[in-house]
Amino acid sequence: MHDPIASSTSYLHICSRIEAHIKTIRKHFIIIAAAAFIIVVAALHHFKALERHSRQLATYLHNNNKYFYDLDQRTTDTYLSNIFD
Repeated sequence: MHDPIASSTSYLHICSRIEAHIKTIRKHFIIIAAAAFIIVVAALHHFKALERHSRQLATYLHNNNKYFYDLDQRTTDTYLSNIFD
């Protein structure tokens, strides 16, 4: 014979467990979304710094009528360390 009280208790237990899993998934999604946002912001910041240092190097080369390979290694290293820092 089918016990309706046991069935409803089991159903409520299952619903409760599903609800707990959904809450956990939401928390993880929020954490992942926040981490992705931080990564994007950091990448944009790095890109802006890269662009700024590259422009400085290009301006230096243009103003001094030089090419990249005309620079001595020490000057090249200074610009490259700024670009890839």
